[in-house]
Parts: sequence; structure tokens; C-alpha cells
Amino acid sequence: MQHTPLPQAFLIAFTSDFLPRQYYQYVHQNNLTGYTDFTLAHSTSTSFNQQHSNITCRYRDFRDPSGEFSLTYWKLLAIRLAFVFVFEHVVFFIVRLIDLLVPDIPESVEIKVKRERYLAKQALAENQVFLEQSESSNGFVSPRLSDTRAAVDKHNLPAIPEDAPV
Repeated sequence: MQHTPLPQAFLIAFTSDFLPRQYYQYVHQNNLTGYTDFTLAHSTSTSFNQQHSNITCRYRDFRDPSGEFSLTYWKLLAIRLAFVFVFEHVVFFIVRLIDLLVPDIPESVEIKVKRERYLAKQALAENQVFLEQSESSNGFVSPRLSDTRAAVDKHNLPAIPEDAPV
């Protein structure tokens, strides 16, 4: 079962402070001076402002003074969605690369399988020679060894070496 990186990408993009910090560093200041002020919006609640005229209520969001989403909000949303897309594709690329680099069958097992196929072909060829000898002594006609080799090759087994003892 494969796990999708999509939830992790959304988690990083929408709940962490990573992308807003990167955006602030790129657009405003590299040392993050003023970042906290950048992330806070002013409250537009008139009832609170009328009762407490000397207190400013601020909350974490990217809104303009009228309470609508600011251009920074939309830019960050686009950056977050682009991050999800890029993150997902990078993870898929890395997984595919690892899948290509790591063999499905270990080399030692592959060698053992090839050896078993070779021994099976060799046993089949020896059996064929034995049948030819016994049938020729009895007067029966038997297929040739080359026909047996062709039949073995048809089953995608490793070739019997010509100098192999028969």
C-alpha cells in the first residue's frame, strides 16, 4: 500500500509558518524584522473600537482595513497551492527513483534462480540423451537433442552451453 504525500503537503503548507516566512523574507526583509506585524490584521469591529478607543485589536490574518482578504493573502494562497503541487511531485519522483535504483529481486536470489534453471535444462538434456539411447536400442525414433534445446528455449530458460556434458 502506498501512502500519498498529499496530507503532509497540505499540513506543511496551511498550518506551518514556513511559507509565510519565506514569502516575507523574499518580498520584505531577509532578517524577518517586522514579520509579526506583517502577519497581524487590524480588527474592523466598530463596537469594540468605540468602547476602547485607545486599544487596537489585532489578529493573525492577511486582511486589509476594510476586512477583505488582502493581496498578500491571495499570493500566499497561490504559493501554498503551488507548494502542495511541487512537494507531491518531488516526493513521487524520489519514490520512483528509489524504486528504479533498488532491484525487486536481490542479486543473490537472481543468481540462484538462474542456476536452478541451468540445472533444470541440463537435467532435461541428460534425460533426452538417455531416452535417445534407450529408444535407439529398442528401435523407436526419438526427437533430436537440438529439438529438445529449442523446446527448452521456448520456455525462456537459460541456454544450455554447447560444451556442457550431456
